[in-house]
Amino acid sequence: TSDAEVQAFFSTPLPAPEAEWRTVTLDQLKNFFSNPSRYLLQNRLQLRIREDDATLQDDEPFLPDWAGQTDLARRLLPLLAQDLPLADIGAMARAGIELPPGPMGTVALDKALHRMHAFCAEVREASIEPCLPPHPVDLSIDIEGEAWRLTGAFSDLRTSGLVRARFDDTRATDYLAGWIDHLALNASLPAGVVGKTMWISCDGHYRLVPCSDAARILGDLVRLYRSGLSAPLHFYPKAAWAYASGSNDLSAAHKTWFSSKFREHGEDRHVTYRLALRGVDDPLDRDFEQAAHTVFGQMMEYLEEDRP
Repeated sequence: TSDAEVQAFFSTPLPAPEAEWRTVTLDQLKNFFSNPSRYLLQNRLQLRIREDDATLQDDEPFLPDWAGQTDLARRLLPLLAQDLPLADIGAMARAGIELPPGPMGTVALDKALHRMHAFCAEVREASIEPCLPPHPVDLSIDIEGEAWRLTGAFSDLRTSGLVRARFDDTRATDYLAGWIDHLALNASLPAGVVGKTMWISCDGHYRLVPCSDAARILGDLVRLYRSGLSAPLHFYPKAAWAYASGSNDLSAAHKTWFSSKFREHGEDRHVTYRLALRGVDDPLDRDFEQAAHTVFGQMMEYLEEDRP
């Protein structure tokens, strides 16, 4: 083993973030927690790391010919959302080149259209209530005497709360994004609005119930954000979700994190983790457990799952 292979990339933490970093948007916070190592490398060190297709496809495809299905969904979902006749949508789908010709392509197309139609129908039903005027979020958070702010806005808020949707099976990053938005809503809840969030996916949906402790939990997340701007935060969404949703089972996190011949798409394959964590003996250490609890563990009390 060469010295370059074992030398830690972060031998010492970077200086604490300057004052200009202390205003954080909701999108920045979600982007950070989706991959803290990437965020640190790109934003504090200004590194641009090429991520190949194998790296980006870090989840098992949800249907055969995953790339083609994804392109097809991107093209057809806006049309289905307009409630156009399904026959017209089918004709438009068959005119595309996303799926292979022949009987196999026809079967895959029929399944994809059924899946997309059911998904859009559920989203339409959940979103039937009109949206309220845009609701701004501007929260003050004290971190060791430093004044931090978390800002954002909800343009799709209804009196019944938030509805979020993504055409795929539910991923760890979907729980993450929904949870952060839910906390921001509840920490800035306008009068007459219920602090609930629904996230709709192809495999069902989850709900988040009102959270009276949202401001404190957001403070915990921003503290992790502050720490992760100086050194790699030992938080990885898929492994952390496996750990927290599995009653703090570290073995479940290991199975999700490490690649093997049985699981090719372990989180450890991601190029930014391999770089930022170089020299780290155990990425699933006590710091990982604490971060997983802070981000996802506190979510479990407010989470209701609805799966077929």
